[in-house]
Amino acid sequence: PLGSVNVAPGARCRFFVRDGDFAKKEVEALWTGYKKKELEGTLLGGNDMNQPTGCIVMPTLDRGAKLFSGKTGYESGMASEYLSGIPSISGFFANGVLGKLDGTVAGEADGSGSVNDNRLHGSSSQYVIFRSKTKRPFYSPQKAKAEAANAAALKAEEESAEQQLSAEDEKRTLMSKNFGSDGAVTAPRAENGELVVRRREIHSGRAMS
Repeated sequence: PLGSVNVAPGARCRFFVRDGDFAKKEVEALWTGYKKKELEGTLLGGNDMNQPTGCIVMPTLDRGAKLFSGKTGYESGMASEYLSGIPSISGFFANGVLGKLDGTVAGEADGSGSVNDNRLHGSSSQYVIFRSKTKRPFYSPQKAKAEAANAAALKAEEESAEQQLSAEDEKRTLMSKNFGSDGAVTAPRAENGELVVRRREIHSGRAMS
């Protein structure tokens, strides 16, 4: 955390080095753990929260492209990959982020007894995920556009299939009408081209129709 601390004689100190490769692994591990927790809640039950509807990424100023081997938007890209259902992800760089220490030993260094208080951190990133409290579906322009495109494609396929069937019926009707045009006796047909079926019975050597 940022700020001054009192170091007692004989206390252990840790010095941290900014490492881009380790930072990448840390971000991937964070989002993998989040996804695993979400899947466990869905499969095992107990997760009655709605799907995420928004996300804000807030890294500190030293976690830019230089830290991630010149790749811009690395952390926001990872958030977009693991939160694929969110239409957009926003964020900004900050001088520091507020967060808890999650019960680490450093949380007891001030002697206050409070392990998990919010503190100001440097060289860190913070991700804020929003959900709908009322479980109201989140409108996604991308999803709506994709659904409209799928509906239009399905309608076009149905219309094309109907046109093909109509063309085949017309072709068969025309072939039926032209059948026997070379002088042969043709079967009786109605105005729409359908065959007129007559029942003939043989009784006592006479044909009855």
